[in-house]
Amino acid sequence: GRYLYIVSSGIKTDTRLKIVDTETMTLLYDEFIKGEKDNVLGIRDIYVNGDILVANCIESGYDNKTYVAADSVYTPGYNPWRSDTVNVVFDISDRSSPKEIRRVSQNGSLLSSRMNGSILYTVTYYTVYNDTLEENYMPKVNGEFIGCDCVYIYDEKSTGYTVVTAFDTKEKNGEVSKASVLGSG
Repeated sequence: GRYLYIVSSGIKTDTRLKIVDTETMTLLYDEFIKGEKDNVLGIRDIYVNGDILVANCIESGYDNKTYVAADSVYTPGYNPWRSDTVNVVFDISDRSSPKEIRRVSQNGSLLSSRMNGSILYTVTYYTVYNDTLEENYMPKVNGEFIGCDCVYIYDEKSTGYTVVTAFDTKEKNGEVSKASVLGSG
């Protein structure tokens, strides 16, 4: 098509979303995607469907603690297993000024995603640590716990969940289907 959509990497997880008009060779858009705490989100994938662009983003887990999960010890600093995944949906009908229309977040590091038509499917892995507060024993989607009726037990001894969501990117407030499996992805 006419437009080129670019994710440019920087240091660590800083990435920018760029849109170029290939007819005029003009850079129309060049911005970071900000998180809720005004931090920069790391963009992993993008999908374009008509005038909708979806960015699969990582909200990185930086902390100053040491964590233990099963027989593994994670040292202070960057901890990818403390990351969350945030899908940011933009209306790009004006390529020079994309408008954010929706965010869907889920606990866990991004394993994979696919877009079929306007439906986005996202799979993450959420690790539960020995020192985790009880309110963090279950994964969340959009800040709300996944209900027990949506959790399947595959491995009783697992220290984490595979979290799967699906939603229609054309709906601003539509339902987010969610399920989780106690076990690795």
